[in-house]
Formats: sequence, structure tokens, C-alpha cells
Amino acid sequence: MEQTTYFEDYEIGSSRLTSGRTIT
Repeated sequence: MEQTTYFEDYEIGSSRLTSGRTIT
């Protein structure tokens, strides 16, 4: 399992949530 992808996805998700975009 690639943890790097998970961390990146998590950070991107946070940014999108802050921007008001919920893309999963």
C-alpha cells in the first residue's frame, strides 16, 4: 500500500474542502 498517495490525497482533500469542493 502506498502511504505517499494517501497523504497526498488527504492534503488535496483538505484543500478542496476549504475551497468548498467535495470531490472523492
